[in-house]
Amino acid sequence: MAVMFPSQIPDEIRDDPRREAECLVYDELNNQLDENFHVYYSSPWLQMHPDGREVEGEADFIVAHPDLGILCLEVKGGGVSLDSDGQWRSTDRHKITYKIKNPVKQARDSKFALRNKLKKSSKWDPDKWVTDRHGVILPGVKRDSRDLRPDMPLELFAFNDDLPHLKSWIFSRFKQSDPDSMGRNDPLGRDGVAAIDDLIARPIRMKVPLSTYVGNDLKRIETLTIRQYNIIRSLERNPRMAISGAAGTGKTILALHKAQLLAESGKRVLLLCYNHPLSCYLNLKTAKTNNIIVNTFHGFYNQVIQSAEKFSFIVSDNSRLDMNLFIDAFIDSGFEEFDALIIDEGQDFEDEWLIALENIIKNCRSGTLYIYFDDNQSVIYRCKNYINEMQFPPFDLTQNFRNTKNIFNLSTRYYKGSHVVPIGPEGHVVEWNKYDGHDDLRDKLAQRIGSLIHNHNIETGQIAVLVPDKSWISIIAPRAQISKYLTVNADSLHDPRLVVESIRRFKGLERPVILLVLDVHSGDATELLYTAFTRAQTLLDIYAPQYLLKKLMHLESV
Repeated sequence: MAVMFPSQIPDEIRDDPRREAECLVYDELNNQLDENFHVYYSSPWLQMHPDGREVEGEADFIVAHPDLGILCLEVKGGGVSLDSDGQWRSTDRHKITYKIKNPVKQARDSKFALRNKLKKSSKWDPDKWVTDRHGVILPGVKRDSRDLRPDMPLELFAFNDDLPHLKSWIFSRFKQSDPDSMGRNDPLGRDGVAAIDDLIARPIRMKVPLSTYVGNDLKRIETLTIRQYNIIRSLERNPRMAISGAAGTGKTILALHKAQLLAESGKRVLLLCYNHPLSCYLNLKTAKTNNIIVNTFHGFYNQVIQSAEKFSFIVSDNSRLDMNLFIDAFIDSGFEEFDALIIDEGQDFEDEWLIALENIIKNCRSGTLYIYFDDNQSVIYRCKNYINEMQFPPFDLTQNFRNTKNIFNLSTRYYKGSHVVPIGPEGHVVEWNKYDGHDDLRDKLAQRIGSLIHNHNIETGQIAVLVPDKSWISIIAPRAQISKYLTVNADSLHDPRLVVESIRRFKGLERPVILLVLDVHSGDATELLYTAFTRAQTLLDIYAPQYLLKKLMHLESV
């Protein structure tokens, strides 16, 4: 049997009545020819004319033999006819007649196209001029007794009568002279057959850069984000709301959108969060919107105290805050009351902070106040009493669309809260990597970052390296760089350089690609792992010591 490409005809082609003649010829060639023949079915080609026009065609069959050469065949089924104007037609079993292309010209064009393609192949000997022929097979037509036209001698054609002896007809086609051969007939050889295999049937495994998957996943996530905005519209009649949800359910997006809607309607809005890098992000997003002040709670506390000239030093994030002093200072500071207060990361705000903040809203307890908080019971929940006493019960966000399903499924092991459904794309699998010491970790991170950027077209600004605490930053990125890649912290989110930051400071933020570094103490830090895993939108690589890696991977497989 011949070596056939493809090795089998797909069922959808065999079931197509228009391909019946081609399937018949395929089977005859396969059965009658031996393994020295390579037969290629349905080989399309495209070439350019000197004037720049593209010309495309298809050879129904190409037959190659190392000693005989190349034969391009065109097959026409049904009752084939040729009129006096040179128009070819085919009549099917239902007596319906169709105009068809000149099969002789099609076969000859395919022969020249293949010849030109081979000359450009690196596997082809440019000095070789092999025997190449063309022919037409008409399985539904009886042999005629004379040439069809002066340029269409009878020996060009195989008819229904010839099918049982198709191998003999093929040999005869190779032996007949051809004016296109230029008088040379070098053997095709095994290397020539291999060159045709490479040209027509070479297996192609195209590497898809990760940027393609990342880009597609991000587009899907952006589309899903639009759905969340409808939630704001459905709640806008309620002046005071607590909105809860796990990481990735869109709390920050909704807080930002609500603040912008209120500001655009002429309201003075205060948008507060807990984490400084998140406040930098919110400031960046609201830079072109008037009537919004964005800050962390500690930052706003300091701003009020200093404006009132109560004292000049700055209160740190770990300091115990005097809320009575804050209220008095606000009155003396010259700040106007705000029409609306929007709080993100509400779970990190203490009850007494929220009670104090009511004093800076117009109409005090009836003014607009929206609190967005994470209801994960594994996270310290500081404002529980205040939220439970609000007029309306918390509204639960139940759909995760920030993270791919693979990342979401990993993070759910560290989440205890209201039911959440992942609606994002499936995404790339989470990658687990073992490191042995700091030097090995730096080498692996540098290699992975280089591969992401240079092999997969990921931009440095799409990548964040997260570490257990700030002491690791100087270990991972001494002199603010990993290998040759310059780094910044999460306060500089507008910077296109690589972000290296602690997990806690990156809370509330996200990146398409997260390279997560864990140490031996991270395995029992449930809140830390929950925060870390959910920062990645589409791609998550985890680097951990052997002990922790086994523990985390075991948990994932349980």
